[in-house]
Amino acid sequence: MIAREDASQHGRLVVEQGAGGEVKAARDTAESQVVLELMRGQGGGVRADFDVAPSIDVSGFPALFAELCRAGDLHVDLSFRATQLSSSHVVLEDVGLTFGAALFQMLSERMMVSGINGAGSSLQTADDFHTAPVSASVSVEGRKFLKIVSATDWEDMRWRLLLGHTLGGHVRSEDLDDFVDAVAGGLRASIFIHERRVHTDPGAFWRATFAALGTAIAEALAPNPARKGLPPGVKATLF
Repeated sequence: MIAREDASQHGRLVVEQGAGGEVKAARDTAESQVVLELMRGQGGGVRADFDVAPSIDVSGFPALFAELCRAGDLHVDLSFRATQLSSSHVVLEDVGLTFGAALFQMLSERMMVSGINGAGSSLQTADDFHTAPVSASVSVEGRKFLKIVSATDWEDMRWRLLLGHTLGGHVRSEDLDDFVDAVAGGLRASIFIHERRVHTDPGAFWRATFAALGTAIAEALAPNPARKGLPPGVKATLF
């Protein structure tokens, strides 16, 4: 196993790379414990177990997360425990950071061993530019950046899709925004989300967003021997 451990005032994160390419990441803080195993090439899916306080309901999140994993051909086994915590925001932020860190380990290992694209987009065909309701792109350059662009204007989009909505009665829209932001942090990547047509249904927007992000991640992980050892961007290192 190849292991990396990071510790800070925000908690302890241990990431281990298995001989078969799987990655296990565990994050402990004063508030929560997240254990996540990430694999590739199994068709994609999520198995999630949340042990949280009765005041928290994130039961709608695994189905959304599965949209990302199916599009990215990723399989995730996830366990989250925080029975004294009363913030769904922290739950999805911790999961996003741990998932991003596991992805970073998988991507950086493949980059050094065989070469990968390192960056990807959900716009795969000419038709996608005209028909995709949402697009996503990702570039793993060793630093965090997230940009969400509205089909109208930012203030309109905040209230229309990002704030104050409960999707299916079981996951809050503002928590999903925090999840994607945390993924960008753990993955040390630039993530760009573009609402390409106006959405009035937050659930449809977030399902399309998670699927688009998974497609972009799949392209970033795709083999590219010509780029062996080379990250995208001008920083020239992932660390």
